[in-house]
This record gives sequence, C-alpha cells and structure tokens, in this order.
Amino acid sequence: MAHFVLLIKLGGHGVKRLRKGFLREGFEVAVAYDIDQMRAMSAMARHQVVVVAATAALLPPCLDALADEHRRLPCLVLADLTAAEEIYALTVGATACLAPETPFAEVLARVRGMTKVATGFPVHYRIHDLGIDPVQRRASRAGTPLHLRSGEFDALLALAEGEGQLVSHRDLHHLLWPERPFSKKRVALRIHQLRRAIGDDRRTQILHTLRDRGYVLAARRPESEKSRCAA
Repeated sequence: MAHFVLLIKLGGHGVKRLRKGFLREGFEVAVAYDIDQMRAMSAMARHQVVVVAATAALLPPCLDALADEHRRLPCLVLADLTAAEEIYALTVGATACLAPETPFAEVLARVRGMTKVATGFPVHYRIHDLGIDPVQRRASRAGTPLHLRSGEFDALLALAEGEGQLVSHRDLHHLLWPERPFSKKRVALRIHQLRRAIGDDRRTQILHTLRDRGYVLAARRPESEKSRCAA
C-alpha cells in the first residue's frame, strides 16, 4: 500500500532533498508551493502526513489554513523558530517542529512515527552491526549501546543518510555547522571523534575515508577506492 506525503514549501527552505528521500523510501509525494495549492492538494484527502518547510513569517497562515481543513493531518514543521514561535506552532496544530537542517534520517523517523508506517529501524539505519535510532537518538554496535555525544550522533546520522554514498567534507560541514565558515580540519576532528566513539578500527571498519574526497559509512570499503589503493 502506498503512503502519501504532502510537502509544502513556503519561503527560502528547499524541499528537493526531502522529496528525493521520501520517494526513495517508497512514499508518494506531492509538493505545494503556496497556500492555494496546499488547499487544493489537501482536499484530495489521500495524504497521510504534511511536512511544511517555511520561514517563521509564512508559517502562521499555513498552519491556520491547515486547521481549517475538515480532516486534520499530522504536521511536521521544518523552520527556524524561536521558543515562542515553536510553542505557537504546536498550539495551533503542528505535531512536531525541527530545524531546517535536520538530517533526513531523523525527519523520516518522525514521519514514520506520526503515520505508523513502520516500527523499529528502517533498513538503512542498520549498517552491518551498527544500529541507529534517530528518534531516541541512540545507537548500538554488535548489540552494545554506544555513548555518543550530540555532535557525534549528528555526524553519524548525516553519514547514514548517504546510504553508502560519498559525503564530501563540504557537505558534511554544511549539515553539521550550517552557519560557520567551511573548515576541513573541523570535519576531520569530528570524524576522528566519531570513529573512536563507535569503536571503528581496521578489522571492523565501517566508516571509510576516501582520500581527500570525503567519507562513506558502509559495511565494506567502496570497490572504486579499493582499486585506487591497489594501483
């Protein structure tokens, strides 16, 4: 059975990565770019959850319009909000609020919880013997709980979202420190801390450094990199 997400983009926050991520997970996705489109799409009564990416100024009229609909849907808000703005959003109908730069892994886990689509870990939250729970912000390896600091867990989620694909130094920096100037050394230090926290060594390695290109979280080192090393 298909599961439907209505994405609403109001303001400067993009939804391309969200749409791509939900489609990859098997959801059907519609995107509305203004309140009139949102009303028309929500009237189709097939969507099971609404995800709103909006500026703080444009969020209230959107939530007011959603509250007018006959069928109230779970609503996840992605916006830069003050504490007072978040309280308002939750009061008038938002189910949960997250920062716009929240890794897709956590957004997906919230949506799964709100729609009861699945329980436990989605498949790509398990990488070899590593398990990740983005909602409770917990991780384990070979059944043993890992004690990760907040920044280490954020880095782990960002890499897990890549599903075995390269995450460049610059992309990882943007996800972890969106407001700070790029620093490759800062990224390298965080990866060093994460590798130590998950007990990664040559025998059990799942966090791979691809020379000067970035990092991959995968059960095995990518074949292309193996070939380079052998050359």
